[in-house]
Amino acid sequence: MVDAGHSGEQEAPVPVVLDTDIGVDVDALFTLAFILASPELQLAGVTTVSGDVRMRARTACALLEAAGRQDVPVAAGSQAGCGCDQPSESPPNVDARSAASLLLQMAGLHEGALCLITTGPLTNAARMARDHPCAFRSLRGLFIQGGDFKGVDARSIRPEESFRLDPPAADMVLTSGAPVLLCGLNATRRTSLSPARLNELEALDTPRARLLASAVRHSVPSGAAAPLHAAVAAAALFRSKLITWRSLPARVQTVGPEAGVLAFERKPSRTACGVRVAVDLDVEGFESLFWRRICAFAGET
Repeated sequence: MVDAGHSGEQEAPVPVVLDTDIGVDVDALFTLAFILASPELQLAGVTTVSGDVRMRARTACALLEAAGRQDVPVAAGSQAGCGCDQPSESPPNVDARSAASLLLQMAGLHEGALCLITTGPLTNAARMARDHPCAFRSLRGLFIQGGDFKGVDARSIRPEESFRLDPPAADMVLTSGAPVLLCGLNATRRTSLSPARLNELEALDTPRARLLASAVRHSVPSGAAAPLHAAVAAAALFRSKLITWRSLPARVQTVGPEAGVLAFERKPSRTACGVRVAVDLDVEGFESLFWRRICAFAGET
């Protein structure tokens, strides 16, 4: 398992691409800031997925510009499912390459070392898995925020949103044979950015702090806490000991009324590959790490 920077020895930062639905929930925006603030990680690129991918790309570019990281390429993904090969037109300041092309090129540039962190539907990842299976399986790790583990013999009544939006893509990625680590709602829903933390962030009164705080104020009801689902998947890459893992074969229902529902089996089968599943999270340890990094990032001018 990848656990950059936590072995007691100085290690080179792990190159990562963030594949994100940034702009839907504030946790995706904060996850990008968290990655930028983590010296264990080298952000090699950002790809956007689901819905208005161009708007999402612009949102990512705005945070990267505030961080002085315009060197990081941002590519808009396809607006359709993994069966469509028509990439959307890129707006100014967004890389002309498709998300799948950027992923492939970064995998080649960082051969055997690149990790992919996903915070939305797995459409872009599935396209790479379908079109370039060898390159996809050569990824060092896929850290996926998605699904919901309720036990080996239990099934969710409703699918988690990322899997619901593109069930075939989710199933393709989980059964691709690539090294998958899955952080589901069972682990992530207990995390939060509290109103008190938001007040602390606003008190920093820097451009970065104002950008992050404004996103929370515009999307989270006053007095409510914002969950930090996506950031758990990023933290798993370099603080895996915060999470209790279990290796299980997994499949995603692709058709019918249960499309998007994640199911686990006790033993590997011809169709179900093993993935590492987060079954528990040290919430206090994670939130402490997350908040230290966000404050360090937001405090810079």
